Amino acid sequence: MLGKYWIATIVLSAIAFSLALGLLIVYTRNWRAAPSRFSRGLLVFSGFAVLANAFSVVAFYFLAQDYGAEVALPLLGIKVSESAAYGALFRVTWE
Repeated sequence: MLGKYWIATIVLSAIAFSLALGLLIVYTRNWRAAPSRFSRGLLVFSGFAVLANAFSVVAFYFLAQDYGAEVALPLLGIKVSESAAYGALFRVTWE
C-alpha cells in the first residue's frame, strides 16, 4: 500500500506532467506561427520536461513499494517546488 507522502508525490508528478504537456502544446503552436531558434528551444525544454515527469510518475510508484516516508518526503518537497515553477511558467505563457 502506498503511503500518503508517496501518493502526494505521485499526484504532484502527474500535475507537473500535465503542466509541462500544456506548455509543449502552447510552444508548438507558437513555433508553427513564428518559427525561431528560441521557440525551438522552448519546444525541446518542454519536451524533456514531459518525458521527465512521465518517467517520475512511474518511477515513484515502483520506489514506493520498497521505500517509506524518509525517501518520499524529500521528493515531495522537490515536486512541490517544481509544480509551482511549472504553474508560474504556464500562467505567464498562457497570458
